[in-house]
Amino acid sequence: MNRLFLASGVIAALFGVIVIADPSVLARIGISFPSVLVVVIGGIAIIESVRAGYSRFTRSITNPNVPDPECRSVASVLGTELDTQLTDVTRRTRAGGVRDRKRIRERLTETAIEILVRYDGDSPERARERLQDGSWTTDPVAAAFFASVDAFHLPLTDRLRMTVIREAAFSQQARRAITALADRTEPGRTVSNER
Repeated sequence: MNRLFLASGVIAALFGVIVIADPSVLARIGISFPSVLVVVIGGIAIIESVRAGYSRFTRSITNPNVPDPECRSVASVLGTELDTQLTDVTRRTRAGGVRDRKRIRERLTETAIEILVRYDGDSPERARERLQDGSWTTDPVAAAFFASVDAFHLPLTDRLRMTVIREAAFSQQARRAITALADRTEPGRTVSNER
């Protein structure tokens, strides 16, 4: 079918070129130009509508293959894992809790040193000293988390508050230390270039 349309198109194009070059060809054949044009266009329109109708009724209807939409990936919220660990440590008081506390303290100490080095311009050694003596923050509860027992004592009001509130002192100190460290990394705070 396509070859037939191709052949008729080539013949019509050649005939059109000949008529443009020598319009008297139509007069020799005995056909007037306006009537030929109407007949040719009408014939092409009829043929094309029959072809379109035929292909419409003989074609099978298929559903398109649409890909599945992308699913949202679940993003973890920063700090969720640490919150869970702090809650678990509060529940455990035996040996497992001691190991977990040590792991959390080491992790927070490393983070605190990185923050003090980056935002306060301390050397890693100076950052460790500030954490040990509690001079890195004005919050006594947060300072007590990293400070050595001999170097830093909580005020009596904070010690009483920790005993009255059901949450363990370790968790309270850790949460306050995390808050104090987060305050140092707030947007708008400049990163120190002193090293």
